[in-house]
Amino acid sequence: KALTLAALLCLHMPAFAAEPGPPAQLVEAIARQESGLNPLALNIAGKSYYQATREEAEQLIRKALAAGQSFDIGMMQINSWWMERLGIEPFSLLDPATNEHWGKWILAEEIAHHGLNWKAVGKYHSPDTERGRQYAWFVYRHYAGPGASLTGTDCPNFFLFVAVVVIFTCGPVMSGG
Repeated sequence: KALTLAALLCLHMPAFAAEPGPPAQLVEAIARQESGLNPLALNIAGKSYYQATREEAEQLIRKALAAGQSFDIGMMQINSWWMERLGIEPFSLLDPATNEHWGKWILAEEIAHHGLNWKAVGKYHSPDTERGRQYAWFVYRHYAGPGASLTGTDCPNFFLFVAVVVIFTCGPVMSGG
């Protein structure tokens, strides 16, 4: 069944194979889920902030740094763990292009580890399987649009949703290399 599902899934995602790096539609869906496409969105210790100016966002980042708190920055909500690990200057992530660059890089790393599938999307958000599964569903809703359905068999939405379920219960159905 998983092989059949993989074949059907591939038929509905031809653009993925043609693009270098993570697919643009997927990156946008993640950014919509993470921040509503707001370049000044912050999450500090689990609380979301949507500042009106870059200066206000920088002030909150300084406070989070001083307090040693975990925080996420920008459209792709790059976490402070990644900033420390990769040597990313936090304020640079308030720039939408820089933030998108690092978000794509992180997503590409997860795709390299898990394949081009919804498990990789979940891992972008969290190493926890259940949190990742829930997150992948939210991203899927942005990816598939308002017509995304749990009960219908409209293509490709139904097959994309089934892939989310299969990947988190049976493992990847597509190989990323």
